[in-house]
Amino acid sequence: MPRAPGAPVVSLAQGVVLTALTAAAALGLHALAIDGIGFPDGHRTEYERWALPFLRTALAGLLACSILYATLAASRTDSPTAARWFRVALVATALILLGAFVLIPAIGQQVLHLEHGQGG
Repeated sequence: MPRAPGAPVVSLAQGVVLTALTAAAALGLHALAIDGIGFPDGHRTEYERWALPFLRTALAGLLACSILYATLAASRTDSPTAARWFRVALVATALILLGAFVLIPAIGQQVLHLEHGQGG
């Protein structure tokens, strides 16, 4: 649905929802993939050592997108530049989520066959 002339690119409600969802995704990524990394004795598997920098980068990207959504909603601007930034943030959020939750585990465990504490 097209926007009305002069309407902000991101409404306040959209901004709040997108900011909350992206921040929740960042929190979920941290809780599920980063916080519990390693064994109690401090040992990290090959997969964990390989994946951790990528996961931390994904976390930073999600937080940056969350801040961008909040900024766009607070600015209430209707410029084409704001619309472009909004589209970039949406695509970036989707790609980061796909990478963090699907591609990183698939590449590390299925393609590179890194040891990930599976026992045996």
